[in-house]
Amino acid sequence: MKYILFDIIGQKSGCKYYDTAFYKQLLAHGCSAEIHSNFSVSERSPTIDNIYKGNTIQKIFHLLRLLPVFILDVLRNRNNVYIYMTYGEMVDGLLIFLLLLFHPKPVLDVHEFISLDKEGNGVYTKFFSLLYRNIYAVIYHSERSENYLKSIQYHGRRLYVPHFKYEFDKDYNISRIDEDVRNAVDKNTINILFFGHMRKSKGINFVFDSIKNTDENILKRIHFIFAGDDSQSIVKRNIDSIQKKVSCSTILRFIEDTELNYLFDTVDLVLLPYEEVSQSGILETAVYFRKAMVLTDIAYFRTFYSLYPSFSYITEKNDSKKLASTYKDIVDNGIKKYSQQDIDKFYEIDKFNSFFQRLKSL
Repeated sequence: MKYILFDIIGQKSGCKYYDTAFYKQLLAHGCSAEIHSNFSVSERSPTIDNIYKGNTIQKIFHLLRLLPVFILDVLRNRNNVYIYMTYGEMVDGLLIFLLLLFHPKPVLDVHEFISLDKEGNGVYTKFFSLLYRNIYAVIYHSERSENYLKSIQYHGRRLYVPHFKYEFDKDYNISRIDEDVRNAVDKNTINILFFGHMRKSKGINFVFDSIKNTDENILKRIHFIFAGDDSQSIVKRNIDSIQKKVSCSTILRFIEDTELNYLFDTVDLVLLPYEEVSQSGILETAVYFRKAMVLTDIAYFRTFYSLYPSFSYITEKNDSKKLASTYKDIVDNGIKKYSQQDIDKFYEIDKFNSFFQRLKSL
């Protein structure tokens, strides 16, 4: 029996790092496994197209190509454990529906039950809740996700596991890094990185408000970098409001792997001012590069902070003055260093054993 990890996002948002971390843990626990996604794995060609690439017509074409490929993939693996990575987007709903039709024991690995930008939409939430109630088993990573399972009275199998730890190549060739990325870092200041999707749910508006509430003498010591997808044009619309107050750079596009490596290697601090989240690959990436973080006091981050206090600062969600105060603390007192005790605790491998024992029993 094999364990199939199917992920439509994969390369697009760095989710391939999670996929490959899960894959390596499966192999380490004696399982036969495959990743079916839009990136190469162990010289195996991508299984599916990147449905997020190109203009609207190209995206629709990729999606139409995906549907028969997905159905055939599920049918071929009806006797295997089929694990679909869900992020709560509408395309996930469509594919989960097909998975329920064609696989006897579908499994979901939940990154988000409902897309953070769709929370509060009653029809959307009802649709996903009906789907999830019929899933054979759910893999989840946080108290937030567990509470969602309780709220929909889910009666299938529940498998909790902490977010898998990343193990990817950190190398980059500085001469091959695009100039806009090289020049994004100001080595004479404290570089604070906001990385990923520029969305309200990720707290991007909160960042702009916090800068406006920070003393100019503090801002002279700080450089902000906004790197990632800005399809909602939030940064483009608001960047002018802070450029006269603080030094900042923008790289508003897909960030390549080597560019990610360069940015996380050279910045000083990673900013995650999220309004809500069930788990975070960017947090895991920051830890992998041993970068201090600024987190908001949402449930997932509060738990993380209580376990590994040397890894981050924590501030109140949507309180821009408190975040401004955190900037002052960092400038005045220096940046936190990871303690070896917290690092050792973070990489304890025993916490995965019970999960894989239960996974093998599916």
